[in-house]
Amino acid sequence: MPALPSPRTPGPLAAPALNWGVLGTGWIAERFIGSVRRHTRQRFAAVASRGAARAEEFAVRHDITRSYGSYEDP
Repeated sequence: MPALPSPRTPGPLAAPALNWGVLGTGWIAERFIGSVRRHTRQRFAAVASRGAARAEEFAVRHDITRSYGSYEDP
């Protein structure tokens, strides 16, 4: 039986790293960050939430450099 051809798409670790911002600090954001970090080289640069304390705590827990306590902050 002939061997299957090699895939033509690059692996997820070969993709260039981008800076991501996360809106929200809930369960989905937790799982999203964990999955992306396990399977790619992407970086998380900021997180925003409806409260500054929650955004800061989430940023510290996930090693994100910037946090915003409002979705309207610059």
